[in-house]
Amino acid sequence: MKFDPNAKFGFEVKFENELPNYVTVDELLEIVQQKEYQKKVDDRLINLKKDKQTGLLYTSYRGRLFPGWVSAHIFVTRCMQNPDLYDWARITDMYNLTYIADLVYIWMNPYLWIPRDDAHFYGCLVLGKVATQKYDESRNEHFIYEWLTRMYQERALFFADYRPCSKMDQQSGEGLKILKGMVTWDLLTSDARKCIGEILDGAPGPCVNIEYFNEEIFRDNLQYIAEERGGRKAIELVQQLRKDWSGIVAWKCFCIDKLTPEQVEKFRACLFEGMDYYLDQWESESPEPTPNQKPASFPLLSDQCRKENKVEGVEAELRAACRGTAVALWKTIRTNEALGYLLTKNMSASKIYHAFADYFGELPYNERNFRDARHKR
Repeated sequence: MKFDPNAKFGFEVKFENELPNYVTVDELLEIVQQKEYQKKVDDRLINLKKDKQTGLLYTSYRGRLFPGWVSAHIFVTRCMQNPDLYDWARITDMYNLTYIADLVYIWMNPYLWIPRDDAHFYGCLVLGKVATQKYDESRNEHFIYEWLTRMYQERALFFADYRPCSKMDQQSGEGLKILKGMVTWDLLTSDARKCIGEILDGAPGPCVNIEYFNEEIFRDNLQYIAEERGGRKAIELVQQLRKDWSGIVAWKCFCIDKLTPEQVEKFRACLFEGMDYYLDQWESESPEPTPNQKPASFPLLSDQCRKENKVEGVEAELRAACRGTAVALWKTIRTNEALGYLLTKNMSASKIYHAFADYFGELPYNERNFRDARHKR
């Protein structure tokens, strides 16, 4: 291969005939019609449902995705090609790390057409020609890291917003024990970065190496929640986990019995002594709100807007835009930003969404739709 001086540093330049010869979704759909490649779950992975309120697609199937299933490759390819069309909370069973790892593994190991004389027929698809799963290094790129970051962030905010609890004493096949009424703390404390990193590097099989109590991921999740939902929310979560801690240890919940005594003590110190440092910060940043007291004007209006006596007109314009689409509201926001009337330019979409919902009332779309619409015109 000749050196291309215009190539981006760190990326190998491939000629067209060296690109992976993917089995396309249409070809996979043709293959899955053959009895030899059919599974009971095929229909639920191929013919998806649409949520009437959000318009997002999801599957009614709940369980592991096995890389040998043709329908699993159809499902994952469609999801990754158009990630904004799918309800990831439902697809991943509320951001279950094992399910997320399954999605990453199938994405990184697609079916590729190979020459018949290279075929090892075990684990191959045969349809006049031969396809097999192969690790595709070219997919270890910016997109998959961006998607994983999105999953981690959505997982943390889902936990903060809903604080899901177990409806009964239960224990999974992996030994993950949860008591009835206990918050599913593993959503906040568990870490699959090593597991998923091995998949991205070409691990020979799906990995289930999940660390259930990782102080770094716990702290990062709380900091993100404090940034997006306010310090008061983060304080409440720390206080509740401290309350549950003795029960978690006594009843060996969330696979804590797989940790060494030193690892348990390390996380305990993070939760109690270590978190005091952050609690003081969040407490000072998050004064108790005055109950039932609505601000005199929309909090995101600028001083310039008030000095020019534009408050009433801008609020009326924003209130009207709130009844339309998310794209239309962003257009109105950008217009007033340009006029110097709004202080939203460097704010996160989440904070802007909640500021509008708190002042103008519930919006006709959810936070995710609002965030995705920010860069649409």
